[in-house]
Amino acid sequence: FKVLETQKALIVLDDMWREEDWDRIKPIFPPEKGWKVLLTSRNEGVALRADPTCYTFKPDCLTLEESWIIFRRIAFPRDNTIEYRVNEEMEEMGKQMIKHCGGLPLAVKVLGGLLAAQYTLREWKKIYENIRSHIVGGTSFNDRNISSVYHVLYLSFEELPVYLKHCFLYLAHFPEDFPISVEDLSYYWAGEGIPRPRYYDGATIQEVANAYMEELVKRNMVISVRDVGTSRFETCHLHDM
Repeated sequence: FKVLETQKALIVLDDMWREEDWDRIKPIFPPEKGWKVLLTSRNEGVALRADPTCYTFKPDCLTLEESWIIFRRIAFPRDNTIEYRVNEEMEEMGKQMIKHCGGLPLAVKVLGGLLAAQYTLREWKKIYENIRSHIVGGTSFNDRNISSVYHVLYLSFEELPVYLKHCFLYLAHFPEDFPISVEDLSYYWAGEGIPRPRYYDGATIQEVANAYMEELVKRNMVISVRDVGTSRFETCHLHDM
């Protein structure tokens, strides 16, 4: 408070989620002094709560065409060694589902990763109906339909096998944007006694962890860094969402 009273300052508040959070910290700012606040949030209401006359910058989201290009590449991976043809009904459902990702790259990628793990038309229809039943409305990423985007992300978690759910939730123990050693993580997961499928019988702890990480990465649930020489995962961290 004393610094803000006597000096000019730029305060950066990154990723503030709730309007009430501003109310809690507002008292530290002295009135009519030489300070400015740069605030980032997914919720425009947070900025307007801080200052109804504030100047807002809204990053451009993906267009439907751009969303489709990303989604198609992930959900329908091509094998250059064989002739590949996309099921037309799956393609149409995919185009409808990406409308509710709000142009958010993460939501598009996670949805693509989710559907890439589903191989039948019946499985696609199940997910399509699930997403459609939770739509709030609109196709842009704003306060009105933010819950629709979150539902896409939540559904991706719900569709994980049980053992991957345990692995994914364990990552919440680590700070945001913290690079997690996958080698260390392999021992943590083993120590938790996470059940593993039979086809991993005989594999080492590190091999199992690497396979789990491969599945999570393919579904775009985590961000990873690989060792250039061995292609093994070195570190990982969660998306900032």
